[in-house]
Amino acid sequence: MKMAIIAMFVGLSGDADTQKLIVAIEQAENTPWSEPGGGLQFTASTWREETKLPYSHSRIKATAKAIAAQRIQRYARKLHTMGIEPTPYLMGSIWNKGFTGAMQLRREKKKCKYGERVQNLFEALP
Repeated sequence: MKMAIIAMFVGLSGDADTQKLIVAIEQAENTPWSEPGGGLQFTASTWREETKLPYSHSRIKATAKAIAAQRIQRYARKLHTMGIEPTPYLMGSIWNKGFTGAMQLRREKKKCKYGERVQNLFEALP
């Protein structure tokens, strides 16, 4: 079971479950693509961590989704090396709180409502 979840997020950028997670995040954000940060609500600093492309490109759906896949897979690999299962809940929490923030919530055994929402949306998608 653990290997299947890891595989779902550590695959290629076109991996179906990574794309499904991105759709769940897009639905959780519920923001038009024309807004700053686009439909995935990248912050300027998060965008710069992943790419040298201008921040305005975060409004381009295909580009933003490719950068999101890259980020998700990077954090999934990091979790895997730490022996932590990269679930949709945890990946959503990282998307919303950042890696350090999500790990702090996990250590303190606190819930992340955003992570729960992403998990529920992920599970509801075909």
